[in-house]
Amino acid sequence: MLLQAYAAVISVTALVLSVVVTERQQSRAKLARSEASLANAQRIAQLGNWDWSLNLTPIDTTINGKALAKTINTAMTKAGDNTRLPDNNSLAWSNELYTLLGYPIGSVPPSQALFLERVHPDDQRRVGLAWNVARTHQKPYRLDYRLTLPDGTERTVDEHVHIEPDRITGTVQDITERKLAEAALRETEAVRSTMYRYLSQDLAEQLLDSKNTQLGGARQFVSILFADIRSYTALTERLAPEEVVVLLNRYFETMVDVIFAHRGTLDKFIGDAIMAVFGSPIPQADHARHAVETALGMQQQLTHFNQQQQRQGLPTLQIGIGINSDDVITGNIGSSKRMEFTAIGDGVNLTSRIESATKLYGCSIIISENTYAQCKDTIWVRELDYVCVKGKRQPVLLYEVLGLRSQPLSPAQHEQVALYEKGRIHYQQRKFDLAIDTFSSLLRATPEDPATRLYLNRCQQLQQHPPTSDWDGSWQLQEK
Repeated sequence: MLLQAYAAVISVTALVLSVVVTERQQSRAKLARSEASLANAQRIAQLGNWDWSLNLTPIDTTINGKALAKTINTAMTKAGDNTRLPDNNSLAWSNELYTLLGYPIGSVPPSQALFLERVHPDDQRRVGLAWNVARTHQKPYRLDYRLTLPDGTERTVDEHVHIEPDRITGTVQDITERKLAEAALRETEAVRSTMYRYLSQDLAEQLLDSKNTQLGGARQFVSILFADIRSYTALTERLAPEEVVVLLNRYFETMVDVIFAHRGTLDKFIGDAIMAVFGSPIPQADHARHAVETALGMQQQLTHFNQQQQRQGLPTLQIGIGINSDDVITGNIGSSKRMEFTAIGDGVNLTSRIESATKLYGCSIIISENTYAQCKDTIWVRELDYVCVKGKRQPVLLYEVLGLRSQPLSPAQHEQVALYEKGRIHYQQRKFDLAIDTFSSLLRATPEDPATRLYLNRCQQLQQHPPTSDWDGSWQLQEK
């Protein structure tokens, strides 16, 4: 009986031991898997750590010679013999920290000096001060600074130091990509806020997506629009300065909304004038049509604007608009701190002259032959004149925009356009007497048309003083 009882106890004991051993093996395997998983997570997160066990040794102010002494010794306070400070022999680095610092794993014994060798010279003093506070006063800290690796590359790290009863631990994470992303985001937001001043929101976002936001320009075929308030000087003399500012702000707000609605780019305000570009910085195949539709939309909105002005007993406005399509230099011009989108070139100057010509001909919208060629199937026009603008020798055909072809002209308008064209043909053929009869007839039907009256006076002048034999039918405009 005793033998049987003893054998039973032995069997139970063996079974328990077997279970314990199995559980220990499973626990060790689980721990190994956890450690491997942690190491892998640290590697992916570019996170290293160091551990400094505390003991009763005085601070070592001579570690690794002169290089370290120059950078942090001035920041280190002498500690008494009873201060609990770690020494380099109790410092341990994780494999990931070796990699972050650019040392082969296990190739060097961990030390304060070797760590500091990798810290950027401009940041070494800050790091040394933070270490000293942690070591002598048991104060945790969190610090961002730069590392300089052996290949010359710079990385930014975030170090988070914890104080425990028997040790100091630190985690060091590479945050270079995050810092670069944050800097890129700040730059993008700055560029976005700049672009929102001259582009509609959807065009600004489209341009940001294209990453074409740097300083510089390129030659592009675009359409330029100039709009100017008539008799602005006289208007300002009738109003107080504060009233002029309020009036201009309301007018500009209305006109810019129209420009953005037709995918235009606000170039600048020039006093009371507006300059807009179509086809840049976002290319548009039909930029000329967009520009003309914008001009018509501006005139339409101006009618509503003036109705509101009249209801409030305020002065109304009249504007003239000139449009030209040409090769110009467009892009972001300025400095890295302040840049503006603009267009420059002879084509821009010509547009300004065309806009000024609206005063002479009494027209709301005048376009150049280049613009007309781009959108002639979509608009009604009157071939206005063949002129050399001031500062130019090459004549250019000017057209008055009458409307979109989607809105038919009346029979009377068609007749007036045909009669005006007939008078111009007589004029170009030097048949000034026939041209005078034609324009006189047209003027009786449209006495308010300054262009017809201008041609009538011009023909009478040429009848008195005929042009030279090489005259090509063009007229030199003296006004700017």
